[in-house]
This record gives sequence, structure tokens and C-alpha cells, in this order.
Amino acid sequence: MPEVKITGNKNTGLEVLRATKEFSFDLIHTSLELTPVWETEQMNSTAKLILKPYFYSTDKLILDAKKMDIHSLSVKNKNVEIKIKYEYDSSKLEIWLDKMYSAEDTLEVSIKYTANPKLIASGGSRAIRQDKGLYFINADEKNKEVPRHLWTQGETQANSCWFPTIDQPNEKHTQDIRITIENDFTSLSNGLKTQTIQHNNGTKTEVWTQSLPHSVYLTVLVVGKFEVIKDTWKNKEVSYYMEPKFAAMAKPIFGRTPEMIEFFSNLLGVYYPWDKYSQVIIHDFVAGAMENTSAVTFHNFVQKDSRELLDQNDDETIAHELFHHWFGDMVTCESWSHLPLNESFANYSEYLWFEHKYGRAAADVIGYKDLDDYLKQSSSKVQPLIRFDYKSQEDMFDVLSYNKGGRILHQLRKQIGDKAFFLGLQLYLNKYAFKTAEVSNLRQCFEEITGKDLNRYFNQWFFTGGHPIVTVQHERNERGILITTKQNHSIDDGYIYDIPLQVDFYFDTNIVRKTIVLNHINDTFLFVFDNPILFANIDADKSFVGEIMEIKTKEEFITQFRKGPLYLDKLDALKFLKTYKADVDVQKAVTWGLNSDLPLIAVECVKLLKVTSGDSGKLDKLYWLAQYHKKGIVRAAAIEKLSEIKQIETSSLFIKALKDSSYLVEAEALNALRKVNVEQGKVEAIKRMDGDNFTVKQAVLNVLSLHGDSVYYDYFIAQIKKGRDFKKAYIMGYFGTYFSTQPRTVFNNAIEYIQAYRTEYKGHWYGKSGFQGAVNNAIKALKHNMDEESKKRIAILNSIL
Repeated sequence: MPEVKITGNKNTGLEVLRATKEFSFDLIHTSLELTPVWETEQMNSTAKLILKPYFYSTDKLILDAKKMDIHSLSVKNKNVEIKIKYEYDSSKLEIWLDKMYSAEDTLEVSIKYTANPKLIASGGSRAIRQDKGLYFINADEKNKEVPRHLWTQGETQANSCWFPTIDQPNEKHTQDIRITIENDFTSLSNGLKTQTIQHNNGTKTEVWTQSLPHSVYLTVLVVGKFEVIKDTWKNKEVSYYMEPKFAAMAKPIFGRTPEMIEFFSNLLGVYYPWDKYSQVIIHDFVAGAMENTSAVTFHNFVQKDSRELLDQNDDETIAHELFHHWFGDMVTCESWSHLPLNESFANYSEYLWFEHKYGRAAADVIGYKDLDDYLKQSSSKVQPLIRFDYKSQEDMFDVLSYNKGGRILHQLRKQIGDKAFFLGLQLYLNKYAFKTAEVSNLRQCFEEITGKDLNRYFNQWFFTGGHPIVTVQHERNERGILITTKQNHSIDDGYIYDIPLQVDFYFDTNIVRKTIVLNHINDTFLFVFDNPILFANIDADKSFVGEIMEIKTKEEFITQFRKGPLYLDKLDALKFLKTYKADVDVQKAVTWGLNSDLPLIAVECVKLLKVTSGDSGKLDKLYWLAQYHKKGIVRAAAIEKLSEIKQIETSSLFIKALKDSSYLVEAEALNALRKVNVEQGKVEAIKRMDGDNFTVKQAVLNVLSLHGDSVYYDYFIAQIKKGRDFKKAYIMGYFGTYFSTQPRTVFNNAIEYIQAYRTEYKGHWYGKSGFQGAVNNAIKALKHNMDEESKKRIAILNSIL
């Protein structure tokens, strides 16, 4: 009889299912004793983990632990430490326990180890650019402009790079951290600092205790020389950890935090739940900011001086990370597939805060940008919000989980009403406090409050990719209006949404609102009124997540621009009216819009304004806006528009604007001066070469890249080396424009430099981005003069791409 061979089924047709992590053990508490070794960028540590079998009895424990030196491992049994066997593959620590443990048992595992973050290869995503977990910054103190410090970044699964754990979002633990550091350092971690122990050797041990359970990825440690500026909210500490030289800016940057905590607590009906709220600015951060429970870390772009704050604060980022303390920290997505439960809410908090603090128009600016960013990427981002087939959990941190998700929440709020929406959130937060949840849990909470079946809404918006595209046509007469709509799906022609929309009908003296529901490919609605309609405003709340293409007359859009109350009413009208920029009636409307109390509408009108050297009335208005408008963005826009006319008489205005309180205006004035008087612009740029503000620095680099000679080569190189993170990439772009037309020796040196730059920073996103920016800008500049030398240089540049 022939031998029968049995092989496994190699069918690969089964799709990947990113299921929620199943547990054999539940991590109850983590205790860490830590000592950083600055010279080698390691962390000497002892971890004690208290765990329980989740349900089934077991004698095997598997922990996540990346690139560690394991020195010893034991389990405590009746207060006796027992050495136990383990295997370690530099990623998973597989432990054979001393006996079979049941769900009734609790065990304590002790691990002495050294963490080696430098040995971990960089991974990450667009949102979180590396995943080494622990980062020593300027450990050798060679860079005099950056303080020596360290910080950690746990999301998504990187905290296992500096302590052994169960590194999954649905694993929650309490913790205490004991960190031994030099006396002139300060530490920050989750929870409260419960003890400081002074030693005789110039060091101290600070103890941090996190008493409420939170997810492992939210554990954080920061060590550096900080000044702590303290604030309060309802007797809870609110603190800002600042480099000493920037301490005076703590309140201007972060001082609205207690007001934010109060606003969100009242809005949600759930008070801020954690022991304190601290915020720290760090260098070379791999994300914009991170919502570590009660100890938020911020990229140093948040560090601004008083002039920078005139143009823009970072309330969006500050609100985003704070709101996570309810959505993400208090109630956590049970798996990365359900990440929108964290990030969509944090994204939407930016809108909520701006609506409360700065008004509806300021909030709509944020909402518009979020939707626009999604739509620009929608052809490649066709997946649903909730995804179970991603290649890496890092893929979930995208424009879907953030931007689109935030807009979907806003749309739901408008459909069910404010009271129902926020009561639904209150129920959700209370029901799943300090636990994990999935999207169906959120839906059920809204259904419990409203009595509605929201399956269709959630299926359409959370579990279906793409978005609806609606075309709207109007037929008006003196007594009524016929509205016809056509609905398409951006990726699936056969999919039909159920879309309720508010429509405002404008008359001479009043506005009437009606609701229409689109649920067919083609829908028709007839409305009859006693008086003639000026125009109909579809999606009057401007909450629709998708694209609406309205076919209206020029006159209707001009009326919408003048009468529509919302920022988005006016912006949508202006987008259409760009086609008729030269039209007399459009120019009258645009001129009227220069007086808008919405700064960004005034800016758009400045851009659309058709003006020549003989238009004294328009020029006078631009001169006034450039000097006296209260918003820097409007003054800067007026200066840019005036620079297009290239009148030498404007030089004095631009020189005056160089002393404007706004860096944005100063930078625009420098660029404008260069256009009308190259030599004077160059002189003013040279004066500002050593300035610190990056907005002005970019204007300086722009002038020198266009008009600087070979003596500025070393300056560009020095600025690239000095620049940190994203600034390197920006400077490289200007460098490309600069070296493209320099003498051949300078050009050749630059080619060698940008290739070396790409190699040196290949592990960083700004390595590739900076290199490509330099090459692309150089090619673009050379194409303005396609002589033989330019063609040769373009060929060289193309050869190194």
C-alpha cells in the first residue's frame, strides 16, 4: 500500500480578519523600577507584573518584550521567589510557570532586564512616524540648542520596547513607576507623583502612581530639565512642563486648558475622570501629540512666542488630546479596527471647542478642512471606517479614522439633535467607563436614547467605504421651485444612501426651512410658496459628508454669497464665482466681501479681486486692509495682492509691514518687497538670516534661493543641519531652488550633499521628503530656462531620483 501523505490546506483565499486580541491572562498591575543610562541610551529596569488567568487554567504566559536583555525572571509563590524557565526571541517572552494557575489565582512575575531602543528598527505610520517606544534626545549633549531629555511613545504597540507587557489596546492595567534620575532632572508620568526619595549620590527616585485602569499603550515616561507651571481645575492639578527658557509662555500656550476641561465635562455630562492633567513639550517627537493618560506629550511646534500666537494658537491639538481622555483613555477601542471610537471623537472635539470658544464660523473652517482633506484622498481611501482586513494597525491612523469620522459624528449630531447626541455620548461613557468598546456599543447607546434604529446610519457611514455624490438642479418660477437630485456613490454605482437634508428657501424678507430625504438614484421635490424664491440653499446646516454639486445661476450664487449666514455658504458661492472672476457683478460682490467679519472670507475675496494700477478705490481698500485689519492673515493677503501689481510705490508699505506684530505679515512683506525691488528685498532678507521664527525664515530662504549667489551655500547647509524634523524637509526644498542655477562647482557639491542627506536620514520621513523636495524644486527652477546647461542639470537630477 503506498504511503499516504497528509498536508495542510494551503488555500489562501480566506481574507485576513483582524479580530480583537484574545487573552489567556489579564494584566492587573505593572510596577517598574527604572534607571536611564544616557551614555548607551538604554534603560535598566525591573518589572513586576500582577496577572490573573483570564478564564481557562494555564501554566504558560506570553509577554510582548522587544529587543531586551533579560537578566532574570521569577514568579512569587507564597512570598517565595521561584526562578522559572522561559524562551525569548527578541519579541515574545514565553514563560513556563511553576504550576497550573486558574482564574481564581493571582500571580506576580518579576523580570530584571535592560531595554535597548536603539536596536529596534523604525516602523510607524503617517500619524506616528516611528515605533521604538523609548527615545533619548541629545543624550550626548553635543547639540547645544536641544536639551538632553527622554520620552516614550506607546501607541500603537511600542511600550513593549521598554517594559514587558501584554501590548494590546484592550489590555488595561494600573501602574506605579519608580524612576531614578539626577537631581536637576524632572520626570512626568501617568497619575500622581506620590513620593520623591533623595539619595546621597546626586540622584533621586520619583514615584508615579496610576490608580485607575488604562490601556498599556497610554503608559508614558518623560525625563528632562523642566519648569513646572501649575494651574487647577476643581482642585485637580493642571500643569505645564516647559523648558525653563520658555516658562513664561506656558499660560499663553496652554492656559485655556482648565476652561476646556470645564467645557467638555459639562458638554458630556461626565466630569474629567483622571487624577491630574499635565502637558509637556518635547523635541523630535514622532507624532504631533499623544494622549497619554493625564500626561500629554506635544511636538515642539506647539512652542510659540507671543508674536506667533497672534497668528495661530494650537487649541485644535490641545483640545484633541484632552478629549481623548474620555474617548480613547476612559473608553478605549477594543481593537485597532475600531480606532474611530478614539480618533473620530478627538478629531470632532476640535470643532466642538472652536464652536464654543470662537464661534460657528471658526468651527466651520475646521470642519471644511477636515472634509476637504478626506475628499482629496478619497480615490485611494476607499475602505470603510471600521476595517478588519488592514495589513498593519498603523494603517488605521488615516484620513478616514480622523477627518471623515469626525464629520460623520457631526452629521449624526445634526440629524438626531444636540440633546440626543450628547445624552447618547454620556450613556456610552458611563456604560463603558474604564473598559473597552466597539462601534456597535456606541450605536446601541444612541438607540437607547433616541428610540431610533440607527443600523442604517452606521452601516452607511462606518461600515461602507466611499461617499455619496449628489447633483442638484433647481427650476424656479414665481410661485415655487422644483428640485431634482441624482445620487451616485464614489466607488459603487449600485449603492444608494438614505440622506436627509435641510433646505433653506430664501425670500426677500424671510427664510423657510424644509427637510428632504434622498433615497433613490433620482429624487424630485416640488415646493409651492406665495412669494418668489431668491434661491434655495441645499444642506443648509452644511453637515453633509460627501459632495454636492448644485447647478445654480451666477445671480443665485451672488445672492447666496451676500445672504447666506454661514462661512460655508459664502465659501461655496465664491468657489463657483471664481469661474466668473472678471464679471462686473461678481467683482461688486467680491469688493463687498472685503468688509466681511469672517477673516477667511475676506482673504478669499482679496484673492478674487481683479485690480489694476488704475483702480484707486480698490487699491485704497487693499492699502487699508494691509495696514489696519485686525487679523494678520487678511493683512498678509492684501500685501500679497498688492505685490502682484508690482508698483514701486508699494515698497514703502512693504517696508513698514516688515515691522508688523505678525510674523505672517512680516514674511509676506519680505516676499512682496522682493517682487517690486529685488535688491532691497535681498537686503532685508539678509538682515533676518539669523532669526528664529520659521515663517520669516522661509521668506528669507525664498528670497535667497531666487536671488542669492554662491556665497550663501554654507548658509543653506547650516540651516538644514540646524533644522529639526519637518523643518529640514522644508529647507531642503528652498535649497533645491537655490543650487539649481548656481555655478557648476556649487551645483555638483549640492548634488553630493543631497544624496548624503538622503542616506543619513533614510530612517526618517523627512529624509525621503527633503531629498525629493530639493530635486523637484531644482528641476522646476531649471525648466524656466531650458538652455543646454539646464537640460544637462535636469538629466543629472533625474538620474539620482
